[in-house]
Amino acid sequence: FDISGIYDDTLIDPKEQEEMQSNFDSTSVDEILRIYENNIVEIKEKFKESSESSSIQGGEGVNNLLERIKKTPEIGAP
Repeated sequence: FDISGIYDDTLIDPKEQEEMQSNFDSTSVDEILRIYENNIVEIKEKFKESSESSSIQGGEGVNNLLERIKKTPEIGAP
């Protein structure tokens, strides 16, 4: 996980480092977990909305297939 939103060890400016460290130190483990749980939920919802799934019964359309094959048999290797 990218944790730079909570703790960014690439900061160079001492004031920014101090502020970031102070915020990090005052954040509880539960709050950090909640932040990442929310991120995961957002990702999950994003892909859930954009993906469509459909299902069919295994034998769906078999009667039509059998009738079609009776009228025009498939030709090929046995």
